[in-house]
Amino acid sequence: MSSKFTTAGGVGRPLAKVRKTEPKEKAASISPSCHLEKPVTVRMLQEFALFLLSDGYPPKWLSIKEATRIQRVVMLMVPGLEMAMFEKNADWGLLSDSSSPDLQQMIKKFGADLSIQRSENDHQPKRLLPADLHAPLQPLAAIFTHVWPVLTEEAGSSLNVASPAESVIYSPIQCTWEEKSIRRHDGREGQAEPPKYTWVDKPTPITNFIATLEQQQTYDNPVIHPAWYTTPETKAQAYRHRKETGTSVEDGWLDTRVKALEDGNVSPDEVDPADLTAGRDVLAIDCEMCLACDDTMVLTRVSLVDWDGKKVLDEFVKPEVRIKNYLTQYSGITEEDLKGVRTTLSDIQQQLLQIITPRTLLIGHSIDSDLAALKLTHPFLVDTTLLYPHPHGLPSRQGLKFLAKKYLDRDIQRHTEKGHDSIEDALAALDLVREKCNRGAAWGTSMANSEPITQRLARTRRPNCAKSLSEGHMQFRAGTLIDWSPGVPGSIACRNDAEVVHNVQKVIEDDVQRSDFVWARLQELEVRRGWWSADYNPFGPAPVSDPVSLEAAVTVTVQHVANIYHSLPKGTAFVVYSGTGNPVPMMELRRLKRQFNREFKRQLIPWDDLSIQWTSNEDQALRHAVDAARKGVSFVGIK
Repeated sequence: MSSKFTTAGGVGRPLAKVRKTEPKEKAASISPSCHLEKPVTVRMLQEFALFLLSDGYPPKWLSIKEATRIQRVVMLMVPGLEMAMFEKNADWGLLSDSSSPDLQQMIKKFGADLSIQRSENDHQPKRLLPADLHAPLQPLAAIFTHVWPVLTEEAGSSLNVASPAESVIYSPIQCTWEEKSIRRHDGREGQAEPPKYTWVDKPTPITNFIATLEQQQTYDNPVIHPAWYTTPETKAQAYRHRKETGTSVEDGWLDTRVKALEDGNVSPDEVDPADLTAGRDVLAIDCEMCLACDDTMVLTRVSLVDWDGKKVLDEFVKPEVRIKNYLTQYSGITEEDLKGVRTTLSDIQQQLLQIITPRTLLIGHSIDSDLAALKLTHPFLVDTTLLYPHPHGLPSRQGLKFLAKKYLDRDIQRHTEKGHDSIEDALAALDLVREKCNRGAAWGTSMANSEPITQRLARTRRPNCAKSLSEGHMQFRAGTLIDWSPGVPGSIACRNDAEVVHNVQKVIEDDVQRSDFVWARLQELEVRRGWWSADYNPFGPAPVSDPVSLEAAVTVTVQHVANIYHSLPKGTAFVVYSGTGNPVPMMELRRLKRQFNREFKRQLIPWDDLSIQWTSNEDQALRHAVDAARKGVSFVGIK
């Protein structure tokens, strides 16, 4: 077949064949075209944001076109979403079951298969097709092309899961510009050499370290002071919980005389700016317990010291139940110590009610155990186990003896035969808190080598900063965190998901105080699925009042996601991630293991009398439950 051609005058040489060219793509886009060799992690989602906005490296798990056109990143954490929802024939009736399984069920589910087989396809992205999705999830297919399996990092141990929120909002400290220049000059660029840090003290008032409601609810058996609950509904729910657990006032417990959290506030006029106590009365407390004949731990000594280390109270206590084992090697209490003692627990409670005021802060190491022994609640607690967290995360806690040696260079609890001294332990806890106040919030934590992502962004200049300045915009990158209250420190506090959405949209629309990075968390779906009670307590700070079906809860949550997406300006990267899978079995197994450790190691209960007998089967079930809890989902797109 001959080629057809034309000329300017109808006769002459043929015109050159015109090559079709694709129009240059003006909008930024991403493509999940890479075949992943390893799973995407939550930390990799953070690195994606830092690549777009700061000094991060390009991600290897997706390709980005016209990345320089992306000027904003919005990340939304939505616990409660899981990969099982996106299966073509997902059983939503099974997904709706939010009840906590018992031990035997969990061992059968998680402990049977001792070698979990994984396919390399397990971590590949899956195409989102509306026809394959349950109706509540279909709007996501109009926003994103794929759903990505994502793993939450381990927290230093195979039995712990890192916080998926902190994995995004805290970033490893990077080399300074000068350090990078020196390394390039020395020909060492690209070598895995850790930067050298110079610690700078940041004196911080002790009020910054008061345990939040969320932190207090991570205790083994939390009994929370009523002042933390601000609505009649949450107060009533908390009261019912205490009645059910035998920790109400009617059961012999006492709440200190604090009607509202505001009662502890001190006027700025009364506070010396250099005073680390912020005008508050600070007391460090430590108690010693012995094993009673009914196999419960009973109070036998209580000690209090003030901020200056002066003794305020040091009393032996006569228990109501005959002592079975003095545990002298731990408690330091002997039978001779309690001879002639007439002071009862009720007497001590009344003394403490006179000593402790609304302005009092109580310091302790695992202070929940001390307050449980005293049958006392107080809202303002400072716990050294929270200030100096274990590298493996909760429920692991570092011992007071270890912390005193590491951070105070002090040897305590040296007398293995005489046991502990509660005054010595109270002073050690006090000095650990004083050290924390003098050095700064990051001292003694993994955050000593990390920084908030907003702080890292604040060192990055915006492109075309001269133009930005002429329009009244800030010269450097800025970030905003939005969360439920209480939530991430420094975040905009919200009471529900609707407020979270409203605040995200408000921040996005603010061109004067522009935020290049926005992180927010929706939690009503997590509450509806019963996952909230796994991490915290059934009476969280903002529980869903009206129970709805799982479909209805997902529909509302997905609509919130869609509303945020539609409010975004063009050129915004939008990331949605769940954080974890179902944490309920993992948290329940952890609770049972803590109960076993408490009975077997601390209370010395014989094996046959234990309420929980922890064996290799239970340990294997916990490992697999943690593995399941690490599996989340994410969605990545560009507006």
